[in-house]
Amino acid sequence: MNKTLGEHQWWKTTALIFAVFTIYILFCALQATFRNLHSEQAKPWTDTFSLQIVWGYTWAALTPFIVWLGGRFPISRRHFARNLLLHLGFGVVLASIHRALYIIIVKQISPNSLTIPNAELPRIFYFLHIVSESFLDYSFILAVLQAILYYGEFQNREFRLQQAELQTLKTQLHPHFLFNTLNAISALIYSNPKMADRTLAQLSNLLRLSIKSGKTQEVSLKEELDFLRKYVEIQQTLLQERLQVQWNIDSETLDAQLPNMILQPLVENSIRHGIAPKKGGGCLEIGAWRENGTLRLFVSDNGTGISSEMKLREGLGLTNTRERLRHLYGDAFEFSLEPSPGGGLSACLKIPFRGEIAK
Repeated sequence: MNKTLGEHQWWKTTALIFAVFTIYILFCALQATFRNLHSEQAKPWTDTFSLQIVWGYTWAALTPFIVWLGGRFPISRRHFARNLLLHLGFGVVLASIHRALYIIIVKQISPNSLTIPNAELPRIFYFLHIVSESFLDYSFILAVLQAILYYGEFQNREFRLQQAELQTLKTQLHPHFLFNTLNAISALIYSNPKMADRTLAQLSNLLRLSIKSGKTQEVSLKEELDFLRKYVEIQQTLLQERLQVQWNIDSETLDAQLPNMILQPLVENSIRHGIAPKKGGGCLEIGAWRENGTLRLFVSDNGTGISSEMKLREGLGLTNTRERLRHLYGDAFEFSLEPSPGGGLSACLKIPFRGEIAK
């Protein structure tokens, strides 16, 4: 099955290559015909068309090899110098093959079109000249194919990002969190019905907001905090007095745009791995302020932290967070997860400050 699909893809690619060259040949032949109309020494249009066909379809036959070479040795940042030198060699070889085939075929169909010098030295310079021209053709074809390859990789990265974002949204409300919340509601039904009703309403609102904003790439900090407060309130119901929260939010940052649900994984990480395992619980601090055209955010806790023997590693949620930031801001962001001076961990985030877009 895979072999059949591979052969089908190869034939499809080959057909596309020949279709592109056919259009280009027709364009060049038409251009040459109009040029001959205004020339005193005009050549028959059939000769011009024949030469264009030989030139174009010879390159079309060689292009699948260039496709393979471009995919096998891409001119990328990783092996730029090595692959560039390889393509210089490949280009000379394929350019020589192209010109050799061109001369052989043209000699059969239109020998008068070739003016090859008889003397040895002029002949050498003649072949160097025509091979250099074909090398430029090779370079152009390779450049186009590399552009197509990079575009395909870009599309693939976009797809992977969408998958990562989908995975992020799926893990926003961790199964453990839902399970523990429902258990807490079940226990509160008899001991504190009002609290159980309130928690159930909070959970319902949280799920509704999660679904509603799931397709939005960026939201204002105010919207992000509205969702986060509902999430934290439920966590406080589960941990009760063991979880204290401080909100240090500068009012001028509330309209700032940031990736949707970017803070929730950071808060969840602090609660699950820092405060919840600590016997006496702890305090969670969430802050935001504006600084020199950037939005600074942090989520800090005084939980268990990490010992000197432990290695700080990022889980799926934090890895996805970093990928989303890289997609939206390129290199114009900072994201770090470090031990807090007083124990626990701090997640710090710095992104360009962009105000809310008028709707």
